[in-house]
Amino acid sequence: MSTRRRTENRAHLRFSVLLIIIINTLEVKISLIEPGKLYKTYLKEDLELCKDCFRSQLKGCEKFYENIIGQDLSLQSIMDVLPKMPSKRNIRWLTMQNTERVVCKYLGYRNQRKHLHHATVQKLRDELLHSQSAWQYCPIEDIESFLLQLRAYLSLKLETLWLYALTNIDLLLKPVLYDLNFPVPRTWHVCGFTLIEDNAGQSLHYFYRENFFQKLEIAKQLLEASLQFSNGFSNYRLYITDLTADNIVYNVAKSKLYLIDLDTILIVDSSKAEYNNSVHRYEYEICEGCFSYEPLDICNYNISDVNIFLACQFLTEDLYQRKTGGFLYPIPQSVQERYPNLEKLLNQCVQCSQSNCHNRFDSAKNTINLIKEILLNHDTHLYKQIV
Repeated sequence: MSTRRRTENRAHLRFSVLLIIIINTLEVKISLIEPGKLYKTYLKEDLELCKDCFRSQLKGCEKFYENIIGQDLSLQSIMDVLPKMPSKRNIRWLTMQNTERVVCKYLGYRNQRKHLHHATVQKLRDELLHSQSAWQYCPIEDIESFLLQLRAYLSLKLETLWLYALTNIDLLLKPVLYDLNFPVPRTWHVCGFTLIEDNAGQSLHYFYRENFFQKLEIAKQLLEASLQFSNGFSNYRLYITDLTADNIVYNVAKSKLYLIDLDTILIVDSSKAEYNNSVHRYEYEICEGCFSYEPLDICNYNISDVNIFLACQFLTEDLYQRKTGGFLYPIPQSVQERYPNLEKLLNQCVQCSQSNCHNRFDSAKNTINLIKEILLNHDTHLYKQIV
């Protein structure tokens, strides 16, 4: 082995050790308990909270846990957990006997146990209606009809339905959206408060320095996802309020993008909107380091373009309005010269002033079509070079 390679390996080892020290310092510890035993313990504790809620899950979940080989302690999994340290999520990347790689997210939290022990459906309902949940629904007084529609997909007991809605909407929404062909990871099991899903890919943090045309494919799929979530399903519009690089992953082998955390989603029943034939236009605001919006404004309209704004902003600039922080930047000079409309369309989608932007839905569709053209011409050019 060369001196250079040994030096690189030592540097990599030192970096990995430093990361683990940081993780332990911030109390995100890698458990020494075997993952299967750990999650069986979680399920047992969840059953103590509400035996009837999770009894039907017991057999399938215990069998699944027996097939866990171990934890994925690769550098990638350590890096992926760093952005989620401040959250309540207890996340582990696991490998199964069939070599499948899954993510286990424990989405419950300990201080809920005493409070919700033996809670009735009515108590859970009242708690949800009067508490500050991470996710939001409009109109709140009609939330039961939405949850009952999810129940039709999932065949859950009423207690389980309301308990999940109160704890983390991902436990209900992710399995349904996957079955409806939304770009979310496949759900393997829901075991108590543990959500087990595909390890769908790498977070977009990894792709900022990748080949521009690879990023362009990701951008196209992100814009398509923003349209799909805006249209939602049935009458329900789904607005992603936390569209950041650590909440989006991309699978290179499958060439597919996924949204992985929906726990702060805003869901609107468009059939109950006051302006049921109108589009809500998100007004671009200067909010350094943050994204601000008024839920009631969005709730009053049949549909909002806020998802599209967030997608275009992510591609174009960071939350401090710095172009250098945009996912697609820098756009290569050759692309700018041949396709000057690409940057123009992206900027138009973000700003979307009345004078130059009829609506962001058209901007997104035009940008998607242009990206398809660019990628097709790029692939054709590469093919000619090979031939």
